[in-house]
Amino acid sequence: MFTAKDHADYIISFINTYREHENAPRGERELACLRVFASAFFLPFDDEDIFAGRYRELAVGFTPQEHEYNGYYMYDKKVEAVAAEVDAETREKLREAADWFRDRTTVAKTIAAYPEKITSLLPPMADYEDAASLLYRIGGTFPDYEKLVTLGIPGLKAEITARAAQGGDADFFGSMLGALDLLAEVALSCAEAARAAGKDEMAASCEGIAAHAPANMHEALQLITLFAHLSGNLDYGRLDDILAPFAYGVDDEEIIRLLIGFYRLIVFRGWIWDGRVVVGGRARKHEKTADRVALLAIEASRRYREVLPQLTLRFYDGQDPALLEKAFDNFADGYIYPMLYSDDVNIPAVEKSFGVDRETAEHYMPFGCGEYVLEHCSLGTPSGTINLLKVLEATLFDGRDIRRGKQILPKRGFHDFESLFTAYSANVDMLMEALALQEKIEYDVMGADAHLLYYSMLYDDCIERGKPLLSGGVRYLGGTMESYGNINTADSLTAIKSVVYDRKLATLDELKAALAADFKGYEDLRRVLLACPKYGNDDDEADAMAVRVHEQVCASANAQTEKVGLHTYKVVIINNSMNTTMGVLTGASADGRGACDPMANGNNPMGGRDKSGPTAMLNSLTKLDPSLHAGAVQNMKFTTEMFNKYREKTKALLAAYFKKGQQAMLNVLNKGDLEDALVHPEKYPDLIVRVGGFAARFVELDPDVQREIVSRTLYGNDN
Repeated sequence: MFTAKDHADYIISFINTYREHENAPRGERELACLRVFASAFFLPFDDEDIFAGRYRELAVGFTPQEHEYNGYYMYDKKVEAVAAEVDAETREKLREAADWFRDRTTVAKTIAAYPEKITSLLPPMADYEDAASLLYRIGGTFPDYEKLVTLGIPGLKAEITARAAQGGDADFFGSMLGALDLLAEVALSCAEAARAAGKDEMAASCEGIAAHAPANMHEALQLITLFAHLSGNLDYGRLDDILAPFAYGVDDEEIIRLLIGFYRLIVFRGWIWDGRVVVGGRARKHEKTADRVALLAIEASRRYREVLPQLTLRFYDGQDPALLEKAFDNFADGYIYPMLYSDDVNIPAVEKSFGVDRETAEHYMPFGCGEYVLEHCSLGTPSGTINLLKVLEATLFDGRDIRRGKQILPKRGFHDFESLFTAYSANVDMLMEALALQEKIEYDVMGADAHLLYYSMLYDDCIERGKPLLSGGVRYLGGTMESYGNINTADSLTAIKSVVYDRKLATLDELKAALAADFKGYEDLRRVLLACPKYGNDDDEADAMAVRVHEQVCASANAQTEKVGLHTYKVVIINNSMNTTMGVLTGASADGRGACDPMANGNNPMGGRDKSGPTAMLNSLTKLDPSLHAGAVQNMKFTTEMFNKYREKTKALLAAYFKKGQQAMLNVLNKGDLEDALVHPEKYPDLIVRVGGFAARFVELDPDVQREIVSRTLYGNDN
């Protein structure tokens, strides 16, 4: 049992280890802290576990991504919670250590490095009340797991040793070797515990991977699990291709058993925004065998039926049609995985967006809530957010947030619609410049603080160049920022242009008064605004404005790339539940949305405003150029009937969409289920839904998020 005293002793030990190595080389310090971290990190097994790798969340540690922190992190509230449960002497030591460490965390160092250009515009920690917020993480990472399971720990050590013999940074190479020794020690420790628990299969695999490259699928999955958890990596790459060499001679049911066991620990991690397992698609080395593993991965997800992993199916014209058919079987069963990604659309889009050749673009990887990176050769961490609807609100109200009366942006004058759009665009550009600069500073500070040893050994070029991931090692150092409220902004601009400037049905002052009053006393004006064309109905006027907003925010991000010294800086138009979170913090908008109501999810229409059927909705989606950004989310709700009784009709509908559409995340439901679940949640404990870029049990979601999901149009045969 890990007591509060154990946790306190660990915190003190970790901080003291950092203190002792504060002025040591980066790799030496990182490795020393990782050893302390690993000593407290791993948990005992669950009775049903077939792989080792459960872990506990610690108040202090080192990892590339720890919720709102990265690098050397500390949760003050967790430290205080531990301090409240220990004796006075330990409490005093704990608080002294925490006080010393607080300004030495990686996030604290990052914030201290900000120039006035950032501090004057952006709160240092995300609160989402202003028009833009900052995030701290090195996320969306896809290490080369194929290399890991091919070489194993001994093979990686041999490669690093051979490169070190050619000269270079001895601290970098030596610390990577030490990190591999630590991984082997963790495996052997797990093996000992597994033997004691009578888990011989687990013990044998843990012993095996400490000594040699994986010899079977169980060992491969065990090595991936321990590496992912110790390194802090949250996504798992093209698992079908990685496991294909281990699938020969293994029957289907055994592979399904192993995959479900692997999925169990992904679910245990609980990172619902990540946990990507990708199958299918172009450029797999073992396509025929990988297709078999992919089919079994989809079947395993159907049987296990959990919110994770975020199973993703890439497909293309000419791929074995059984994979898409298997996905449709899952949908017919009312399950939401896999997510669908069209290689025929995405590969050319990524090639253009990222400025890479076709062969490189074929290795695009979706991660998180819908962002893209290039597998084990690029970074695209989403380290900031922008609320475009809040930007428009502040532009209309002389730079003020109408809910709080706070000045959040400069006052910019305008006299007609085009000058309004110019003023709005200038505010977007100003925020984007600060967000991009923060991204580069975050990378620079993290790179100066640590080598990120585990990532560096499995990212292309780092070993060959003799440089850590963030210090010249990674091939493509890119950044991304999350954009929200895009569609509400477009619909609002359409309404403003029509009602105020073209038809002159209301003055700008009348519109602003209505928005400030949340339409109370202005119900007639609200009806006029709601009647204006809305995106999602294949309406040329509304969709043209959505395209204009889309192109402006994407161009604004792209323009920062060279300024801050990144390979790319891109918008990602994803969504999780932030359309609801940010909506609660945003005033009424000119599209007729009420104050504090949710915003539209990703690139999708505002809930219930797509009234012209699924074909019209899909046509609107495909007008937004996917080559301008680094990922977007398209959520759709269909009845289960559409994938059973009307399957061929639905397949034809989606096939037409995927000629231009890049991605689809499907909620597949019986009519009335969501509405009934609001009233009788006890009847729907296992109803899993797509929220945005992640999935969750419907009854466990915040009520505001539940209502937003219910508001989305449910497509069936009758529409």
